[in-house]
Amino acid sequence: RDNGTQLATDREGHGIVKDGREISPPSPMQPPSTTAIDGSLYSAIGHSSLGSGAIQRSYGRLKSLRTEDKWLQDPRFVGSAWIRMKDSSKDEIYFFFSESDGGEVSVGAVRSCIGRVCKVDEGTSKNTRDSWTTFLKARLVCGFPTELRYFNNIQDAAVLHVEDEPHRSTVYGIFSSLWNSTAICAYTQADIDRAFKTSKLKGFTGNLPASPRPGT
Repeated sequence: RDNGTQLATDREGHGIVKDGREISPPSPMQPPSTTAIDGSLYSAIGHSSLGSGAIQRSYGRLKSLRTEDKWLQDPRFVGSAWIRMKDSSKDEIYFFFSESDGGEVSVGAVRSCIGRVCKVDEGTSKNTRDSWTTFLKARLVCGFPTELRYFNNIQDAAVLHVEDEPHRSTVYGIFSSLWNSTAICAYTQADIDRAFKTSKLKGFTGNLPASPRPGT
């Protein structure tokens, strides 16, 4: 039970049982991130025998969905949040994680990210697995750009919700640096929405359609 909701049950009222290998990480050193929303379980795990890490939806009556392996680079998840909108069909789920920087800065370097999926995502069949159609991720930059001081590794995150005015909600993150110093950075919901709605998509150089925009 989480967020005032309960996982789906069968006709006899028994909780639906599912193999936990895709929900719980294989190692206790890998922190899981799960939240139950309207009868579905949204979970995220890092690298395992099933792939390089994934965000997925399981249980419930909605289609089971999962990110594709190439969308995440050895992620380490630290939290998730249910972003409630006035129109519940526009609800979103955020995931906070760090991932490999791909050698852009130095060996072992990481970047912090926020991933987003929509609650009403109906998915699309690709290969043998149903994938999200609304998944997007953006980098969370924390630090002092003018001093070239950055805190790249997110350690925890929380959302301060403003129920009547969701755009005024705030995401707070705790970040660390390669020099073992820490910082707290805050991001407004309005700025996060703007980034997802207007930023260029990595690796795409064509003209984006106005509606529907990829990831919505």
